[in-house]
Amino acid sequence: MEQKVMDLARDYGLSSYIVYSSFNHKSLEVVRSIESEAEIAPLAGDYHSCLDGFHQLQADAIHPGNLGMPVNADDVKKLMGLSIPVRMYNGTEPLYGQSKRLPDMDLREYCLLGTTDIFTNVPERYLGQTSKK
Repeated sequence: MEQKVMDLARDYGLSSYIVYSSFNHKSLEVVRSIESEAEIAPLAGDYHSCLDGFHQLQADAIHPGNLGMPVNADDVKKLMGLSIPVRMYNGTEPLYGQSKRLPDMDLREYCLLGTTDIFTNVPERYLGQTSKK
């Protein structure tokens, strides 16, 4: 599967724009074995698991879930000290096509916990939240 995805990215001229991310960290190993320069980022529900994958894979970034972000000052300081992209996903959001009710959230608060970027299924919910408090 990894080879097919990477072939499609290459065929469409998108390889340099892709960050390969997966809950299956073995899949990221396969990506790196195919293309050593491919950007990879382990995806996990908590930042500890992401960091484990980051170090094992020599990854470029981490993709933790919002409910697994650090909350104590020491962990936040350590995470921010790594100076790596921390692209958080909001695990409480509905998947595409679902009509799940989403609680009101201010995602800017996660910047204080070390998040550098956020990826979302519902960007329209957050368009007004563009600057830090």
